[in-house]
Amino acid sequence: MAMTFPNYVIINTSTSTVWSDPAVHEPLRRSIAANPGNLIQAVTSRPVKIGRESLIVEAGLTVGNRSIPVAVKQYRPRTLWKALAALFRPAKAMQNWRKAEFLLSHDIATPQPLLACRPRGWTTTSTSFLVTPWIENSENLHLFGWRIANRPIAARLRVASQCAEALGRLIRRMHDAGAPHRDLKAANLLVVEECCDVTVYLIDLDGLQPGKYVSFKRQARDLARLAAGLSAHPWVTRSICRRFLRAYLRQSPEKCIDWKPFWRAIAKETERIICHKQKRGRQVL
Repeated sequence: MAMTFPNYVIINTSTSTVWSDPAVHEPLRRSIAANPGNLIQAVTSRPVKIGRESLIVEAGLTVGNRSIPVAVKQYRPRTLWKALAALFRPAKAMQNWRKAEFLLSHDIATPQPLLACRPRGWTTTSTSFLVTPWIENSENLHLFGWRIANRPIAARLRVASQCAEALGRLIRRMHDAGAPHRDLKAANLLVVEECCDVTVYLIDLDGLQPGKYVSFKRQARDLARLAAGLSAHPWVTRSICRRFLRAYLRQSPEKCIDWKPFWRAIAKETERIICHKQKRGRQVL
């Protein structure tokens, strides 16, 4: 049985539940519903990230009349307790589809979901799959920072300032929409540099919490997580950090925040995060 919604089609079968963009061909949706593992096991798939809770591969998917590169993320529970708890919750793939729609409705750059799948059966229901377009020529914020570090200083500071301003605007729109992110870090931000422009995308929406009021303290905490990661890029200047903060504050000038107390709050929280990670023997990224 298939039900049509404004932004996606839902297919329920005896083996899986599939959410899909209407542009994805019906036979392909049925094939994936029959065996979701095909998304990961395709010959053209290229592993990108292998973690305890997720697996990400780059693959190909037919959308409309053409095959496009996509990112396929498999969510899997890390512990038995999480696997049991997942039986009574919406699948992570479906949760993150909703979160992506929320971000896009507030003009916050994130990949538009194309397909999500949750296998049926108590042994597999805690696993789910989410497919989004592959963002061409992108790299996470850390890789971007390490790459441009080799450029002449004037060119490096120019593009870093562009990135800082784009990032500041994106995060402020996220906060204005009422969506803090408990895992806001460089690895969850993709940067695309094209000609004289820089675009930033928010990915990995597991930590996004839409529908909440973002307090002064919560805003400072989110920005401190990002600032802590700058320890991996010692060439980043205070001037670039101030550009980021100005772009963040100017995105919503009607919501006045005194920048000096805000700057100090971020610095204090950043120091706490760095000390906490160092005490636990974890790399600060």
